[in-house]
Amino acid sequence: MLDDNHTDDNYNDPEHDDRVWSVRQAAEFLSRSPRTVRRWRQQGRIPCVVDPGGHLRFRAGSLRKMVREAEEMREEAKKEAKKKK
Repeated sequence: MLDDNHTDDNYNDPEHDDRVWSVRQAAEFLSRSPRTVRRWRQQGRIPCVVDPGGHLRFRAGSLRKMVREAEEMREEAKKEAKKKK
C-alpha cells in the first residue's frame, strides 16, 4: 500500500512529499502499468531517480505535482473547447 510509510507532515503539502516509490508503486498511484511508467521514464515524461542499486525510484511529491498539472491542463482545455462552441 502506498500509504504505509507516510507521516502527517508528508500530507500537509502533498507535492513536497519526499517519499520515493518503486516502479510498481508509481504505476499504482498513476493507475498505469509498470511497463507504461518505464516507457514514460525513457521518454522523459516522468521524473525519476536511479538508486545506487540501479533501481528506478519516483518521488511521490513529483508524481503528485505531475498529476495536478495534467488535471489543470485538461480543465483548461475543456474551458477553451466550451468557449469555441
